[in-house]
Amino acid sequence: MGPCRYCAPASQTQQGGCEFQDHYGNTPLALAAEEGYEPVVNALLKREEVQADSRNAFNATPLALAAERGHQRVVVCLLQRHDVEADSIDKEGCTPLSRAAAMGFENIVRILLGQSGVEINSKDKDGYTPLAWAARRGQSAVVQVLVERDELDIDSRDDDGYTAVMLAMDEGHGEVVQMLTQSVEAG
Repeated sequence: MGPCRYCAPASQTQQGGCEFQDHYGNTPLALAAEEGYEPVVNALLKREEVQADSRNAFNATPLALAAERGHQRVVVCLLQRHDVEADSIDKEGCTPLSRAAAMGFENIVRILLGQSGVEINSKDKDGYTPLAWAARRGQSAVVQVLVERDELDIDSRDDDGYTAVMLAMDEGHGEVVQMLTQSVEAG
């Protein structure tokens, strides 16, 4: 199904059409961002009544949805709005950075790290940092981006006491283990 499903309900009502929500609390902007429909996102962002940082039932923002799905151009569009929080936290305690890191979207990770207020060492409800997510999932390109940052706490532990290198070992991601070990040794 194309982007028309996001626009049709909005065009059927005179007031509030752009802010209707589906049964998960997603607005047309959130749905378009999640699917990567950049032209629809741009059109909606031009409307004054659109809340660019709206939250769905899971407390996820359009930015978080776009970041998790790897829609780089949509992420950039959303970040151009002054009312978008780059480090928003969802019900799981995850940020857009955590979501992008877990999915291996290194360019989005770079973009988010360039935003003011984005915390590289943020922890979700289980104590996972963006690095922990990337290491556990074997996202070596993202791990490389993160370890290049001076402010990274490479020894951060999750709620079970595991570090990123331990998570990578547990999942059998040898390349990530090697990268993290070398980074720790380089100190």
